[in-house]
Amino acid sequence: MNSSTPGFLPVNLVRKLHSYADEHLRRGLLREALRDMVDPDILAFIGYLVCRTDAADSRRVYLDLTLELLADGPWDSQRFALVADYPAIRERQPVLAFLGIDDARRAKGGDTFGPWAMEEVPLGVRKSRARSQNPDILLVLTADPDPSVVRILLDNPRVTESLALRVASRRPQRATMFIELVRSRFIASETFQNAIVNNPYCPTRIAVALVPLLSRVHRIEIAGSASVDPAVSQAAAAMNL
Repeated sequence: MNSSTPGFLPVNLVRKLHSYADEHLRRGLLREALRDMVDPDILAFIGYLVCRTDAADSRRVYLDLTLELLADGPWDSQRFALVADYPAIRERQPVLAFLGIDDARRAKGGDTFGPWAMEEVPLGVRKSRARSQNPDILLVLTADPDPSVVRILLDNPRVTESLALRVASRRPQRATMFIELVRSRFIASETFQNAIVNNPYCPTRIAVALVPLLSRVHRIEIAGSASVDPAVSQAAAAMNL
């Protein structure tokens, strides 16, 4: 749809969402708001947030919004064509590229992995161990190749950010693992976000979407990186303009 909702102001929605400290309530409210938005409203909303990710309230809402948009899948060519016509964010359009990037695209692909130290252990046993309070067991499981095990692991209150970073930084890493990473409680950490974006095995769509949340120092490094997808480095460069 090409006509925007009369009177829609992104700043008002940001203020409303930011007033909810509980992320489940906030994201539920955002999900409802997105159902009522036409595409120009979504572009206006995300464009406003991209230009204000240095502010804590906008960073939180931008993260919520991108998680919802990533879950919906990429826009088709007709919808994505609206991005080129969006006038308010021309110099930062590479940041919005994630809306149309295919889920399968990434700088380094393939799910070929060597033998894992505990691959002979049944999946159910590994899932049970992911709930353990033993730090040595949890450390071993950061290398588990099954996303269902890592999902339980990341939800374990005994798992620290340093352990979660081992999963985010692991190379090679399965594309499906990054879905679990962005859904975890650690995703609000800029260090964690940076580890995901810098991993060439991360789906490009996810990496580009997280770029605006990174510090300028990290964006400068990524803009000059040869290991990430060009769309990721272009988004980082655009955010530094």
